[in-house]
Amino acid sequence: MNNQIYNNQVHDTRTGFSLPDFITTYLNRAGAVVEPAGYGLFQVLLPEELVPVFGREELLLAFDYEVAGETPGSTFVSHGSPLLDTVVRLALDYGRQTALYWSGKLPATPRSLEERISARIEFRHCRPPRIEASWVAENIYYGFYFRCVFRSFEKTEAVIPVFIDGCRSLPAPAFTREAESLFLLEEPEYQASPAPIRPLADLYLVARQELGKLVQQQARPLQQTALRLQERELAKVRSYFAETEAEIRQKLAASSDPDKKARLKQQLAATQADQERRIKDTRARYQVEVDTRLDHLVAYHLPCVFVRLNLQHKTFNLAQTLIYNPLQGDIELPACPRCGRASNCLVPTAAGQLLCPECLK
Repeated sequence: MNNQIYNNQVHDTRTGFSLPDFITTYLNRAGAVVEPAGYGLFQVLLPEELVPVFGREELLLAFDYEVAGETPGSTFVSHGSPLLDTVVRLALDYGRQTALYWSGKLPATPRSLEERISARIEFRHCRPPRIEASWVAENIYYGFYFRCVFRSFEKTEAVIPVFIDGCRSLPAPAFTREAESLFLLEEPEYQASPAPIRPLADLYLVARQELGKLVQQQARPLQQTALRLQERELAKVRSYFAETEAEIRQKLAASSDPDKKARLKQQLAATQADQERRIKDTRARYQVEVDTRLDHLVAYHLPCVFVRLNLQHKTFNLAQTLIYNPLQGDIELPACPRCGRASNCLVPTAAGQLLCPECLK
């Protein structure tokens, strides 16, 4: 990702997420006047409609902890701060957020659900799971649509959707464009209680991390083409300078004039430096850089069947809640509470947690 790095607290090098870029971009789009006021510091004059939201007309935003401490009246912005949550909510609702609702019927608890669960998920060292309760609740699958600009020897653009399960805070790659055609209602025609949904700021970070993988996949053909063109041009550069250097060395060997030899040695050194500079410039020209920004968000509301399991391990019982997704017609894999990754195997610990095998190593 080609994002500016301010400091470790506001820039996630794994996901490319930059708080200063994200917040200042939104504020500019919303009509605010944003001016840099120093390292990691921005002065903001808010438009009239945002004054009631933030409680004042002017903001002084600090994206560095030390800068915030040294700047009276500034607001320190970091992951988890209330101001970030407010901006995420406003940005996602700034004319680019759509809520669509499931156009099918409310799902019923499928038959042989315990057998389906046992076939889908292994609860190691536990007796077969027993269903304690099941109910229908409305989950939200967020579609984060990112506009990506790929820059190299040519410029291309693409909109890449990233689907995130709002309840599990996990990527939902099975939520395809074909599935979108089943969400046709702007108002629900069913009644279902809402499922617990993770904060949008957290889901956005998950989407950014998943976006990095998708961008790499999409950039690969462009990188391969750029590499071929780069090697072709580098071969021409090396050939040209090899001939030039050979001519200078030939003149240097044939000359007995000390002054001329000194000039030729200077010319040779300058040629070698010029070659290194041309090679560096050529490699830079064929590097693939990617700029990404959130273009719009679609919240797909889907009633799901939630299932609470009772699991017996030795002499104590454990509880685990699973989600049956009617869109896929299958059980969603649960997230490991320690690493957050989806797992088809959970193992009880002495502390009474169910963790994936990787977290027990």
